[in-house]
Amino acid sequence: SSGLRSENEIDDITVSADMTWFKSPDATVKFGLQHKTLGFQYLNAFQDSIQFDVQTRPAEIGQYVKLKYAPNSIWIIEPGLRINYYDVYPDSLFPDFRLGFKYLLTDDRYINLSVGNYHQFIQTAQDDFNPSIIDFWIAIDKSVDAGASQQIVLGYEEYIDSRFKIQGEGDYKN
Repeated sequence: SSGLRSENEIDDITVSADMTWFKSPDATVKFGLQHKTLGFQYLNAFQDSIQFDVQTRPAEIGQYVKLKYAPNSIWIIEPGLRINYYDVYPDSLFPDFRLGFKYLLTDDRYINLSVGNYHQFIQTAQDDFNPSIIDFWIAIDKSVDAGASQQIVLGYEEYIDSRFKIQGEGDYKN
């Protein structure tokens, strides 16, 4: 009724393949490929005037490999690597390294520690003074760098009667 119209549509078409190789009783290798085509449309209009009409359709490709290795009965080590390609930056690859440890306190109680770096290719735009005017998600373009973070997670998990799982985690993200 005020004449303000705002639309934010995101389409996500993803095709992926995930494989698991049970190399030995102590080692499992997971690997895969993902192709994602994203469709973003953001329209902001007031009465007959269009302020924003943004339409983008980027593609993102990711490949990953992850090893799960149990060198003994109390430790599980999980190193991994994901390589991301985002077609807005055709000359760049974005590697994400992961490393996880699980320490078995008992058969059903664990302490988890993981570290990794991550990349993200979408962003949100917001107007802090008038949030109803601008608040939308859009794919990044060449005017900004890909979002990047490093994260450390420490957690505890416990299984009760093989039916319930209690899990708590704390994390630090840069």
